[in-house]
Amino acid sequence: MPEVSCIPGGAARQLEPSTHTHDVPLPDLLSLLAHQFIAPLTQVDSSAQRMIHSAGQMTPDEIIVRATRMRQAVAQLSALVQSLIRRVQLDGRTKLQQRECDWTELVSIACEQVRTHQPERRFKIKKGKSASVRCDPLLLEQVFELLIGNAAKYSPLESAIEIEGFVVGGNFAIAIKDHGVGIPEEDLPLLFRPFFRSRRTTSVNGVGLGLALANQIVNAHSGKIHVVSQEGRGSTFTVMLPMEGSLAGQDGEP
Repeated sequence: MPEVSCIPGGAARQLEPSTHTHDVPLPDLLSLLAHQFIAPLTQVDSSAQRMIHSAGQMTPDEIIVRATRMRQAVAQLSALVQSLIRRVQLDGRTKLQQRECDWTELVSIACEQVRTHQPERRFKIKKGKSASVRCDPLLLEQVFELLIGNAAKYSPLESAIEIEGFVVGGNFAIAIKDHGVGIPEEDLPLLFRPFFRSRRTTSVNGVGLGLALANQIVNAHSGKIHVVSQEGRGSTFTVMLPMEGSLAGQDGEP
């Protein structure tokens, strides 16, 4: 599996609009907002603390770098809030805004988010049989941020996170594989319950909402998340999305 660098953050490529929409309940949207605030706010707090503690020692260039990171984190939050607010309907539900998107761009944005916390983290991305997927790019990007972020949190920094896209049945699948702590077999049926945390993950900060939110978003796309895991050897989370209406491509490497 060839290793490639992730593309810098940005909007997913929009190939064509879609009139096909689904609803996401407002409470799930608010939960997503609250959960996704954690990482950028942590980044802002970390940079601010560093600037305070090293006020007399930092060079002007170091100050500019840290201030820029803080502004980028704030901009990320603002864009997420504004985009999700625009989706809220008068009845308190949220319409998916689906279009054809390049899944590798969404994954690459998520990889760059992980690298803000783990600059040395390696990713191996394999297109396989490439295909654009019909999705709400903002929400599916959040799914990849949650899943890839979890893979990074629960695996050694020196191990690469492997991401592969392929066709199976009538679905396009994106598999995210880590070589981390793994999940006990008895916990697998409970993974997508809100606030559930496996006993192998309690040493890492978290509230147990990420997987539940990711699952809700994928379900709204008429898809599903499949999990295979073994304690001490790692986990593979596979997002499966229906290919109906998607544009299939040819075999190729990124």
